[in-house]
Amino acid sequence: MSMPLIELRDVTKRYGKDEPVIQGVSLAIQAGETLAVVGPSGSGKSTLLNILGALDSPTSGQVLFEQEDLAQYGDDWLAEFRNRQVGFVFQRHHLLPQLTAFENVLVPTLVTRPGWKDTATERAERLMTRVGLGGKMHSRPGELSGGERQRVAVVRALINAPKLLLADEPTGSLDAVLAGSLVDLLVDLNREEGVALVMVTHAEALARRMGKILELHAGKLGKG
Repeated sequence: MSMPLIELRDVTKRYGKDEPVIQGVSLAIQAGETLAVVGPSGSGKSTLLNILGALDSPTSGQVLFEQEDLAQYGDDWLAEFRNRQVGFVFQRHHLLPQLTAFENVLVPTLVTRPGWKDTATERAERLMTRVGLGGKMHSRPGELSGGERQRVAVVRALINAPKLLLADEPTGSLDAVLAGSLVDLLVDLNREEGVALVMVTHAEALARRMGKILELHAGKLGKG
C-alpha cells in the first residue's frame, strides 16, 4: 500500500486530569480515500477531526502528514499548513454575513502564496458553478437557503486545493433530501479533486456513502 496521506499513531487526548477523550487511536488515511466516523455524542469524534486537522494536538502519540511529524512545527507553520492542506466543513456554515458568497469563498486565499489570487478567483468561479451556485455568487448568506449556504462552505473549504477535507456533521442542519444532496456533492468532489474526505456523521445512510466506516466508542476506534 502507498504511503498514507495522514496517519495517527497511538494518539491519546485528555484535557486536564479528566478521562481521555480519545485513547490509543491509530489510523491511516490514503490520498483520495473517503472515510466516515460514527459514534454516540461525546465519543470523541470532533476531537479526532480537530487532531487530524491540526486544530488540536494529542496529549501523546504522533500525527504524521506525508510522513512529517506535525509536533515538530510551531503555531505559524501549523496555521499555514491548515490553510493550504486542510479544508474544514462544519455543521454551521460560519459564513461572514456582510460578504457575498463569492467573497466568502475567497477568504482563505487572502493569506495564501503570492501569485495565487488570479488562479483562486478562476477556481472559485468554476467551483461555484460546479455546485450549482453560478447565479448566486453575489448573494449574501442571508439571501441563500440552508443548503446553498452549506455548498458555499464546501467551496470555501476546497478553494486552496487541500489534500484533506474534514466534514463535521456537515448535514446536521439540513433535511434528509438536502443532506443526501450535499453528501452526493462531497463524494463527487472527492473524485474530481482527488481530496481525501473524512466525515463525522450520525446518519448511517450517509456514512454508507463513504468507502470505509469506523466507529468511535468511549474514545476508542473500531470498525463501524
